[in-house]
Amino acid sequence: MTHTVHSNSNITLWPQSRAKEILQNVFVIANTVKGDVPLFRDLGIDGVVIDRPPEVARTLIISQIYGEAATHEPRADIEKVSFAEEFPGKLNTILEVGFDEQ
Repeated sequence: MTHTVHSNSNITLWPQSRAKEILQNVFVIANTVKGDVPLFRDLGIDGVVIDRPPEVARTLIISQIYGEAATHEPRADIEKVSFAEEFPGKLNTILEVGFDEQ
């Protein structure tokens, strides 16, 4: 089954199911800049993308989300990464995530 995660979604601190936990972990990976998490500096997206043209930034974000999810949340299968531009220069990431719900 496929679930959708938006970069502007809300998260809960204590997910009540395995599915919610996986989706929350993917959300955190996609919305964290590398170096922002103490004692876990390698988690997230490289902040270099912020200064890149939108087309280049999209490509870098997509490749990094796939890599980070494979490394830090192997239970998730990122099926699709897309973007919605809230206003010029502000990209909201939309992820379609699949996983085994057992």
